[in-house]
Amino acid sequence: MKKLFFLSFCFIYFALNITLKAQDNAVPTSWAKAKKDKKGKITIYYYDVKPFFYTEAEQRKGPEAELIENFVKYVKRQFWVDLEVEYKAYEEFPKYYEKVKNGISGEFGIGTTSITEKRLTEVKMSNAYLPDIDVMVNSPNLGIAKDTTEWLKMFKNAKAVTIPNSTFEKKLLEFKKIKPDLDFTYVQNRGKVREKILENDNLFALYPLPDYLYWHKEGSNLKRQTLFSLQREGYGVIMPKKSDWDGVLNAFLEDVNFKKEWQTILETHFSKEIHQFIKSYSGEKNKEMALLYHEKEQQGAQIEKNQTAMKLQEARQSMLILILTIIVLIIILVIGLIFVQIRNNKVLKSKNKEIEAQKEELEVSYNVLNKQNRQITDSIKAAKSIQSAMLPFKPRIKYTLGEENFVIYKPKDIVSGDFYWLGTTPAVKNNEIIIENEKIFVALADCTGHGVPGAFMSMLGYSFLNDIINSQDIHQPAKILEALHKTLRKALSQDEEQNQEGMDLALICIEKINKINYKVCFAGAKRNLLYYTDNELKEIQGDRKSIGGAFATVENREFIEHQIELKQSDMLYIYSDGFTDVANPQRKNLGKKKLKETLIENIHLPCAQQKEILKELLTNYQAGTEQRDDITFWGIRLTM
Repeated sequence: MKKLFFLSFCFIYFALNITLKAQDNAVPTSWAKAKKDKKGKITIYYYDVKPFFYTEAEQRKGPEAELIENFVKYVKRQFWVDLEVEYKAYEEFPKYYEKVKNGISGEFGIGTTSITEKRLTEVKMSNAYLPDIDVMVNSPNLGIAKDTTEWLKMFKNAKAVTIPNSTFEKKLLEFKKIKPDLDFTYVQNRGKVREKILENDNLFALYPLPDYLYWHKEGSNLKRQTLFSLQREGYGVIMPKKSDWDGVLNAFLEDVNFKKEWQTILETHFSKEIHQFIKSYSGEKNKEMALLYHEKEQQGAQIEKNQTAMKLQEARQSMLILILTIIVLIIILVIGLIFVQIRNNKVLKSKNKEIEAQKEELEVSYNVLNKQNRQITDSIKAAKSIQSAMLPFKPRIKYTLGEENFVIYKPKDIVSGDFYWLGTTPAVKNNEIIIENEKIFVALADCTGHGVPGAFMSMLGYSFLNDIINSQDIHQPAKILEALHKTLRKALSQDEEQNQEGMDLALICIEKINKINYKVCFAGAKRNLLYYTDNELKEIQGDRKSIGGAFATVENREFIEHQIELKQSDMLYIYSDGFTDVANPQRKNLGKKKLKETLIENIHLPCAQQKEILKELLTNYQAGTEQRDDITFWGIRLTM
């Protein structure tokens, strides 16, 4: 018995020891532990963009890749420490940066990351190993400007392409001081910046000088503006705040032997001529951005005033045509009615004694008015056909969301101030590998007013959503709402006109992760999301602020984005307040509580039956009471 107990104890001890050693080998090591144990592990997250650090034929290449290899050799040579290195590539700068920022000691990030004051508050950064110089590049068809005035003229319709949350984006935002109408197009990394500019006729960007020179040597047609360039402290390796590797890393970067080797590495990858040009350029004082602002001050406020006027004129142009058309129609209708009334009065006065004739004239007048009323009604019905055609048609909804979904759409009048919208973005592939899944966007909006005014607003909102998601490539629900708020305020000139038109809106982005799991992102402007999962009906509150409206004190408005993970067959519900505000004969609202109770009782049923139950709930509760507002309700089961 004692022998059996001893053997069991030995087996458990060795199993635990092996497990602990495996765990130690799987986690990056602090410098203190590595130095003590004479071995350790580090993880290198690199920003996979040619020519600095990239993967080609399953081999890591570029000067930054060789920098890491030399660091491992330096630690072995100086401290007799063997390092195991794990490499992980990222193509999107924000993901790469956040991964290191939230990491542990022994994790590093390298990828031409600019040393800035803000980043030094979030992460540790090594000494600079390369100069950080940006130049302005643009599409081949755009010229090279000799001064700021010519640049503003050449680039009147040009957009800036950049990477979100990067130093490039921050510096480009400063150009709004001289070009207030500047718009942005966003991509994942610097390689995408170059590709985007070459395939588009009206784009420009801030671009690293070494990248530009490298691709220029390779035959790229990018043009460089001589007016603008920027120089920062340099590029550094990033580490988490808690890292203790910064001391040994900086010592390596300042090592005399490495500095000599580093010059050879740079000349190998960039050619000796390009490397010498970068060194000489970085030694000069950067005066070009100061010259940009100096020219603006010399030209006075006239340039800025002209740019603002052009922006307002373009924003009002489309609305002006619509408003003028409505005004002309109203004037024609009023003149027609006045003419009929005057003619009827003359007939009544001149034929006072002729009762039968008067009756005939009255009948004529009635017929004219009745005809005009029919014409107006027919026009509104035609508008309803246009609005209905604008909404997602049933085959498209079925194709995108599957059979298990339903829409209840009940305008108060002939046309509606509510609308619902469906859109998709395709999956993004790189070498046949999906790097971003297909996304399905579902929106439901309640515009200011109902009837004809609400219908006009719904058509604007529908059009703006298409532009923001499909043309501007903005795919985050909160950012979409922020762009919609800004676009609507500009289109309605609400800073000057003080009109209160706007809309409440719920927006969902559905992304299928695998066969059974989904990622759902939601943002709401005074509209909420109901969803059913794990046998519980839950609710996410939207922000208590609308899209548009003259009461907004600033043009920009931020919204909160909520992300949840759901499973197949879970339910999503969005609706306008017309549903819960429906009144019974005692003028009491249906309310959200009654809606939730009905959903919970019937949520297991197919969507077609849920729809009929909700319609019956509305009919029975109203009991003949007039409908107060437009009603829209959308239920979706995750089966796509």
